[in-house]
Amino acid sequence: MTFLGQSITRHSLMQFLLVAAIAASLSAGLVGLLLNDLMRQKDEIFDEAVHGSKYRARLISDHAARSFEAVDLILFGAASDFGHADKFPPPQAIRNRLHERLLFLPQIVTLAAYGADGNLIADARRLNAQEDVSAQHFFKHHRDEGTLFLLEGPSSRRFDTSGRLSLRLSRLVSSPDGKFLGVLLAEVDPQFFNSFYREEDPFGFDMAALFDSDGTIMASERPDVLPLGTNIADLAHLTGIAYPKTPLSGIQQLETETTIAVFHQLSNFSLRVGVMVDRRQLLDSWQSNARETYLIIAGIMTALIGFLIIIATLLQRRTAIEEALRNSEAHLRAVFDHTDIGIIQADTNGTIRSVNPAFARMMGGRPEDFGGKTWKEITHPDDIETNSRLFDDLLSGKRERYIMEKRYRRFDNNMVVWAKTNVSLVRLEDNDYPLIFGMVEDITDTRRSKDTIEALLRRSQLLLSAIGEGILGLDPSGRIAFVNPAAENLLGYSAKEMIGRRSHELVHRHQSDASAHQDADCPMQAVLSDGNPRQVQKDSFWRKDGSTLPVEYVATPMSTESGIEGAVIAFRDVTRQLESDQEIMRSNAELEQFAYAVSHDLQEPLRMVASYVQLLGRRYQGKLDHDADDFISFAVDGAKRMQQMITDLLDYSRIQRKGNPMTSVSLDEPLLEALKNLELSIDEAGVTINIETKPLPTLTADSAQIARLFQNLIGNAIKYRSKDRATVIAIRAKRVDSHWEFDIADNGIGIDPQYFERIFQVFQRLHARSDYPGTGVGLAICRRIVERHGGRIWVTSDPGKGSTFCFTLPAN
Repeated sequence: MTFLGQSITRHSLMQFLLVAAIAASLSAGLVGLLLNDLMRQKDEIFDEAVHGSKYRARLISDHAARSFEAVDLILFGAASDFGHADKFPPPQAIRNRLHERLLFLPQIVTLAAYGADGNLIADARRLNAQEDVSAQHFFKHHRDEGTLFLLEGPSSRRFDTSGRLSLRLSRLVSSPDGKFLGVLLAEVDPQFFNSFYREEDPFGFDMAALFDSDGTIMASERPDVLPLGTNIADLAHLTGIAYPKTPLSGIQQLETETTIAVFHQLSNFSLRVGVMVDRRQLLDSWQSNARETYLIIAGIMTALIGFLIIIATLLQRRTAIEEALRNSEAHLRAVFDHTDIGIIQADTNGTIRSVNPAFARMMGGRPEDFGGKTWKEITHPDDIETNSRLFDDLLSGKRERYIMEKRYRRFDNNMVVWAKTNVSLVRLEDNDYPLIFGMVEDITDTRRSKDTIEALLRRSQLLLSAIGEGILGLDPSGRIAFVNPAAENLLGYSAKEMIGRRSHELVHRHQSDASAHQDADCPMQAVLSDGNPRQVQKDSFWRKDGSTLPVEYVATPMSTESGIEGAVIAFRDVTRQLESDQEIMRSNAELEQFAYAVSHDLQEPLRMVASYVQLLGRRYQGKLDHDADDFISFAVDGAKRMQQMITDLLDYSRIQRKGNPMTSVSLDEPLLEALKNLELSIDEAGVTINIETKPLPTLTADSAQIARLFQNLIGNAIKYRSKDRATVIAIRAKRVDSHWEFDIADNGIGIDPQYFERIFQVFQRLHARSDYPGTGVGLAICRRIVERHGGRIWVTSDPGKGSTFCFTLPAN
């Protein structure tokens, strides 16, 4: 039993030892494998970090290069447009063009144009801004050294006191003969690059930045760690990294004990992207795994489970990195597939390898339709020669890229498609053969619109040239920007002599009597200040020879959402009209004199006729037959009415000739005088007078004539009162713009609207003399008085209910 027990014990021990040996062997193997795997993991982490940093550096470099190229393209296009002549176009035209280009790229803060003296000509975002950059580095670089393109920064943002920075891209503008005209400047927001850096960060703990050739940070993913404008040599946490000063060829990798740094040179720019990874952060996860592994060694099961955890963790981390890379590739593919810009990839023989859907849609086909075709097969025949020359220059190295507007033929209907094509040659590190990439933007509608606008401009130019009235176009500062031929003929200046000069100082500096015309009183300048159009009936412009030109003109502002962009002045010579007006005034004066003379001379013979007819009536009344008595009565009545009509006609003719001088008068005084003259009529008729506006205004007027005006209108209201109700007359006044309006309202018999105009004519009556006596001159006299004072008179009425006579007098 004991032996058996010992055998069992021995067997158990052997089994235990065997198991222990196996366990020890497995443990030792597992420990060795784990230690070996830990070292391998460490190397893989560093390798993957380096590979990811290189990939990210290339990706960021490509993005930065394309972004700067896009900005340079905007500057190059603008410089080409403005450099066609010996000087810049007008400031407003420059601003409009810069503003249009500014809309294409979100990274541009603003675009500005400076003249040869360094003064700001136009800014795309600011109107009437002033700035002198003649002493600044970028301007002197272009002016003194003839540098075509310059990129520098970061610098303080123009017109911004908040401390924000921007990158400056500038390009020289020269005339066709090489004359220095000025500089175009674009400010780019570094935050645009920072946002992209953060989006494309697969690790989450590396740092990406854009450096210039000296190592100054221009854009940074982590401004708190890599501040903008700081040199890499001044950053303590990056001590030991020897920043490459010479241009790089592709990727350059630098390592220190604490940092892995990868630099990539931007194509076409002396800039480079740096991606830096902290080794300690990379090893944090590895060291955690190592500690877990040491604990796992305490037991086989624990070690095996820990090993599986480590493998699963590593696999998971590797999967995350691969997923990030796949997502980045998918992002690029999405951009390729969904962008609105057409993209073509071809080899150096011109054979198309692939196109994106946008280009296929533009051409009316499918992406697979283009495989194996050459660019010549889809190009309009008239553009092949020019395109071939540019393509050959690209392959030979004479050009880094080229941009041209060309025509394509659609697949579906053979229609012409106008496109702006930007072609570049790209050499990839993992490809021995260079590739040709073309960015194609459909500008068919723009081209058609441009042709249409040019046609409209030509027609407008012909129309303005054919118009007989003079036309001046003013910019926001009041300087003449456009002159039509009629204006040249009327003023005696040529367009060249007028354009660029202030209109007020050139043609409106003096009034017709040669007294100085103040700039603040000039209607043309006032339009530019408040944006309200003005019509001037009588004014004078000055010709080149010093003579005056009587004119009437209309000043109309040109307004947009951003403010007043200028004004148009349309004027015409009114010399003949003034001569005609003077002739009419002389004729009217003669007619008035004639009417006065005739009326005055008729008084005496008519008085004699009336006297003798009355004498006949008194002497032979009842001595002749009944008919004779009636005839004598008719003759007496007719003579009296004729006398009254002549008297009224004399009064009517005296309104203009015999009026008193205009003085400052409180209208309460002539109103009280009129009421006093009508006191007896008011009392007899039982009329109630309500003066609703107290006091009445003080105006420049002829007091006697205003009293007669009130007396005639109130007297009419009393005469034509209703027999069915008590008469009430209301008198009121109110200010309307530049005039005072007076209303005299009654509740009398009223007037039919068809007679509203007739009642103001001389000797016009609506009722029989037996019902309402009078000659029909009273309201004509009222109109004459109001018109002499520069106002107008009218009536409103509801027959059977009453009438309201209204008249206006100037406030000044």
